Amino acid sequence: MKTPAFPQQFNGTTEPSLSGMTLRDYFAGQTLAGGLEQGVEDDMHCSWWHDPTKIAKRAYAVADAMMKARGA
Repeated sequence: MKTPAFPQQFNGTTEPSLSGMTLRDYFAGQTLAGGLEQGVEDDMHCSWWHDPTKIAKRAYAVADAMMKARGA
């Protein structure tokens, strides 16, 4: 089951419940907001630092580690 980051319920209506983004997606976004995409000086020569696809994969790797750490 995917854990929602910002679940919403519409009780008493015919509207379906909206689950919002997943917690994994939220963690990945926060990893980027925290500066992962900027790297540090030691990372300047790493192959992932200049490649948006590799940056995204690293952000999700961090998110997966966070999900595992919380037991989700």
